[in-house]
Amino acid sequence: DDAILRTKAALNHGQLKGILWHQGESDAERSANYLEEFSNLVVRLHQDLNLPLGSIPVIIGETGDFKESRKKINAEIRRIPSQLSFVKLVSAQGLTHTGDATHFDTPALRELGRRYAEALRQARN
Repeated sequence: DDAILRTKAALNHGQLKGILWHQGESDAERSANYLEEFSNLVVRLHQDLNLPLGSIPVIIGETGDFKESRKKINAEIRRIPSQLSFVKLVSAQGLTHTGDATHFDTPALRELGRRYAEALRQARN
């Protein structure tokens, strides 16, 4: 609901070019229904923003594979583009963490940002 409110407010001053989604680490172990829950979220965002489904790119990024438990959620995240063709995947492969085996470090965040930008650029072409 908060994302919808913020997006509607932002649309008063610009255009929506895409949706970026990066799964948070705190609840990354909830992989059981991830594909279904993410699909429902994307459908709702389109409906609430009065957009035809798939009319704007949706970019989803993997969490860092720093812990064994993250591999399950990333496996689910990697399945999403095969179910929703307008969703593009950003890999976190090769990225590093801050030392806590959870959060990306600064160089990794910069690289992740470049990967998101490239995925959005490719999706819009």
